[in-house]
Amino acid sequence: MVNKDRSVFVSELSFHSFEMLGIEEHLILLRDITEMKKQKHQLSIFELIFKNSYEAMFITNHDEVIQWANKSCANLYGYAPDEMVGLPTRALGSGLHDKPFFEEMWKTLSASGGWSGEIWNKTKKGELIPVHQSIIHIPGNDP
Repeated sequence: MVNKDRSVFVSELSFHSFEMLGIEEHLILLRDITEMKKQKHQLSIFELIFKNSYEAMFITNHDEVIQWANKSCANLYGYAPDEMVGLPTRALGSGLHDKPFFEEMWKTLSASGGWSGEIWNKTKKGELIPVHQSIIHIPGNDP
């Protein structure tokens, strides 16, 4: 579609028929979805970046249960990506870090919105591995 100023926009057309007081009526809606298409394209690019990154990445919910993991992460821990979904992050824990270590980690995360450091984790086979881990809190996604 073209605006009055001759700029082009992407549109969506909806057509609805209904009867009102015995008369068949038609409703035609046209809306500009240019921005929505741009955002969808940008999201698909981000998805490709996360899926294909050499960096191991996973996303958790507020209960620290994995909601999504990329291939690199699954390979690092010896899981298939879909096996990691629903896994509590503590399942990756090595047991080598004490309570004060995690208290300090969560204190830093709460204060600054992020934490980064070396931590020992455990693979699916139970092997202990050192990983450099970054945790980022994304505000506005809390329950």
